Amino acid sequence: MMIKHPVDDKTAQWFIDHDFHDRGMMKWHGFMLSDHKASFESQRHLVAMTPLPQQSTQLIKDLIAQLISKHQGAIIQVNYLNNNQPVELRGLIKGVQSGELFIKTRNGIESFELDAIRNIRIASNE
Repeated sequence: MMIKHPVDDKTAQWFIDHDFHDRGMMKWHGFMLSDHKASFESQRHLVAMTPLPQQSTQLIKDLIAQLISKHQGAIIQVNYLNNNQPVELRGLIKGVQSGELFIKTRNGIESFELDAIRNIRIASNE
């Protein structure tokens, strides 16, 4: 129903008192659900896993060079903890600068120190 004439305060108050149904918390649940989903999506590339063996610094550097030169995806387990487990990042390594590695994940570029890498491997084409 569309009103085509000006509405005065008395008419508006009558509408609020008799016809308007405030959905209350229901409307807020939709906002919270979308915010929760966005937060979850932004962290989806961070996956907590069982700790893999610590690789040598030389092996890590060799694998990084190989992954960059062949433009292959990487799975990198770092020594940062999420629920007391190391975190894995999946993506394409974009480069290394001043001891810091840059990896492009689904949600943008992540960076961390090379010393934080626990294990690195080539991502299979899933």
